[in-house]
Amino acid sequence: MSMMDSHVETLDELLRGIEGPHKDDKARVEADLEEADETLSQMKMEIHSCGTKAEKDKYNAKIKEFQGRIAAARKGLLFSGSSGSSSSSSAASARIQSTEEKQAASLEVLKKARQQLAETEAIGTSTVENLAKQNEQIKKSKENVREINSNLSHSNKLLNKMSQWWRG
Repeated sequence: MSMMDSHVETLDELLRGIEGPHKDDKARVEADLEEADETLSQMKMEIHSCGTKAEKDKYNAKIKEFQGRIAAARKGLLFSGSSGSSSSSSAASARIQSTEEKQAASLEVLKKARQQLAETEAIGTSTVENLAKQNEQIKKSKENVREINSNLSHSNKLLNKMSQWWRG
């Protein structure tokens, strides 16, 4: 049995339990859904190691089927929570609040990352501008050195001619 077949079997067992005998035990359903999500993501990672296109297509179809069944189980869990006791609605409220806090924290991290990106881009732009100015300065310096060398060469020739005239 391949690893993918093992994942298919595990997911099938989990979903049969969620859809059948365990559907009234919310804690177990949530735990099983969490395990199903993890197994499904492992399947998605390992599908690339399948040998043939036919195998990949077969497992992609299974993945889509399992995704649909998991979504239906989550929907059933949400709807069963709305008719339940106040403790389950407070637990749902706590989960929602926790999720909102996580989203707010993630949003803050993204804002900071964008700010750092903007600062980095500004520094990069400034660095490129400085390098361009320095490049121009180096080119001008090279040109000045060439001109000085030319003048020195001309002066040297004149001095040689003058020394020949004085000696001569």
